[in-house]
Amino acid sequence: MRRIFGLFLLLREAFGTCPPATPTDYEERNGKYYWKYNTKVTFDDAQTLCPAGYQLVEWRNQQDWETVAHYSGSGELNNDLWTGLKNTALTDCDNEDCYNTFTWLSDGSVQSYHPFSVLKGKSNEECLRVKKNQLKVEAKNCDHDSDKAKFVCEATCSANVAYTLTCPPAIPSSDVLTRNGRYYIKFDSDTVTFNEAKSVGPVGCPAGKLINSIIAIYYT
Repeated sequence: MRRIFGLFLLLREAFGTCPPATPTDYEERNGKYYWKYNTKVTFDDAQTLCPAGYQLVEWRNQQDWETVAHYSGSGELNNDLWTGLKNTALTDCDNEDCYNTFTWLSDGSVQSYHPFSVLKGKSNEECLRVKKNQLKVEAKNCDHDSDKAKFVCEATCSANVAYTLTCPPAIPSSDVLTRNGRYYIKFDSDTVTFNEAKSVGPVGCPAGKLINSIIAIYYT
């Protein structure tokens, strides 16, 4: 038991915690963790100031967008907000002409959810921000002092889970990967929260750890 616990601590240190251990003043909304910065900075500085494990805020659905509107509104930062959206092609466009043109910094995917009334891109301005108290997203310069804004960073924790096995596995099957004298079991069906993921695994097996968006239960 002592050996298993030690190995678990090494994995935990290597892969980190979720939400990230710092900062501690984050807010949880709809399964994501948000950290706000109440000082105007350039987009380039905002990217640098996001804590490790966080990224500039994005919206992939209506819940995400409502969170962005909440932070830009008068009840929170009451200011324009930098986002993780960029006009990397430097497209000059308005509204529908901009749809499916801009991309997310986190994974390079095209922004396809459009809950706002105004969307503007400019051929000489690459970074997108949300106007305070408005359904408006517009391009601005990434590094000009005249275009400073506040920002919010987000962190997401999710994992996959499927089934359980006996502990320890009597005979490794096709579901079990053997490496360096340990047995790894991957759980990969329905998406769950990080806290739910931590509880997954055979009863009496304490060494489960989230590894690159999967749960791996290992035995020695």
